[in-house]
Amino acid sequence: MPPSLQRRDTSVFDSFPWPDGPREISLFFVIALLDSYAGFTLDYIFVKFLEDTEHLSDFSTGWYFSVFGVAVLLFGFILAPWIDGLGVRQSLLLAAAVSSVGYLTLATVIHEAFFYTTLLLLIPIGQAVGTAARLIAVKRYTSDANRTFVFALYYVVVNIGSLLASVAVHLSKVNRHQLSSTGLPGGCNQFYREILLFSSLCELVMFPLAWTLREVKVGDADGKIYPFEPKAADVTGTFARIIGSPGYGRFLLLAGVFSLGVGATMRHLGSTFVIFYTRAFGSRAPYELIMAINPSILIFWTPLIGLYESRFHVSLYPAMLVGSLLSALCPLPLLIYPSMQASVVMFVIFTLGEGVWSPRLKEYSMVAPPEGHEAIYAAVDAAPKYVARFAAGGTSAILTTWLLPPDGQQRPRLLWLFILLGGLITPLVVFLLRSQLLSPKQAQPTFTPGHSQQMLLEGEGEEDPLGEGEEEEGECSPDRRKSHGGSLTAEGDGERMVERGVGSSPGVYGTGGT
Repeated sequence: MPPSLQRRDTSVFDSFPWPDGPREISLFFVIALLDSYAGFTLDYIFVKFLEDTEHLSDFSTGWYFSVFGVAVLLFGFILAPWIDGLGVRQSLLLAAAVSSVGYLTLATVIHEAFFYTTLLLLIPIGQAVGTAARLIAVKRYTSDANRTFVFALYYVVVNIGSLLASVAVHLSKVNRHQLSSTGLPGGCNQFYREILLFSSLCELVMFPLAWTLREVKVGDADGKIYPFEPKAADVTGTFARIIGSPGYGRFLLLAGVFSLGVGATMRHLGSTFVIFYTRAFGSRAPYELIMAINPSILIFWTPLIGLYESRFHVSLYPAMLVGSLLSALCPLPLLIYPSMQASVVMFVIFTLGEGVWSPRLKEYSMVAPPEGHEAIYAAVDAAPKYVARFAAGGTSAILTTWLLPPDGQQRPRLLWLFILLGGLITPLVVFLLRSQLLSPKQAQPTFTPGHSQQMLLEGEGEEDPLGEGEEEEGECSPDRRKSHGGSLTAEGDGERMVERGVGSSPGVYGTGGT
């Protein structure tokens, strides 16, 4: 690793409310907002888009919803070594270019082959690369002193993008109905075209912003800016070393449990709920405003729950258990009385739980991997969203065809009962198998302040994420020390990163830091 850039970027430091942040942070937040907005708009219109423009059945739409999610996840795994090799800057440039072309194609191309190729190839590649690059950027552009704060801001920015997307969809829908009522040209194709064209424009604006980024990282110990040189993609080496490590297997299992449980519940709120709401209350019912409850609450709730976890030293296990249980129980209001009011309460309950478990899972994904090998962990972090999309899409196709037929008796209570039972998989498995899913430190209800620092001195910790341990005790190579800003101890630096960041941290927003 080249030496530190000793002269700090003082021309921009004083303008930031956080310590020792490079100018890339402010640009990154704008990029994250634009990319999140574009991705969420497609999420909000996906089901109705295929129904209205391609005239697909509930069953077909559900399976396309599933395949799209699996495609994003698979491309995240397949491209992980190349994402690490390209670095943050070039990965964001690639994501912006591919996604911009993808949204533009969906909005303008009529040919069926081009349409489905774009929907299941270009857009998934753009989302997979962009999501991984954004998570890696948060880690690279921060130090121990400010990473928790910047990660909190990142989570807030993503949810602001989601909120703006829901508002944009609602305004476009209102405009569509106004055009239809006055007899002016418009219709459903124009409605979706406006949304997708603006998403393409957002991705296009990302490109020059990403072009100005530097490939740098901030040292954990000294807060100085170091030039970062991504290593060339080593496909077989990366997969063999990361996937074969014990820590990765445990994280993969944990992500799978969340994917099939509350992750699937989350995706049902984005697909099955749309079908339920429009059939129960009419095609013009503002389902997108109900869905906007989720990001609106998360913007404020997530930092607050993080402060609570920090104050009372909440470890990973209770956060995962309580948060997933709360999210899993969210369909209860619709079981009692299916109504607009019950729909609002359902989204509130799910969001309160999501604000507890989702940030901790993201924390795990970015603290555990070693420097330069983060993309494959980022792909697994996306599993609750995209594997769950497959599970939810398939079950949605079956349940809506069976229980919410367009013509015939509808049984919404039974529909939401099945969704509730599926969501309970996560808290039940976390409770029963916590020793297999979590390390002993993570499985404790609380941790003692200062205990992680004591473990650093005594040499107690997790497995090496790579399963290597190539240095002898007391021998930490200068290159590895420099690549982490000189913050690593001599005994097994990879172990310390996992233990300090995940096993005992008070939370992604806590004062303990990652």
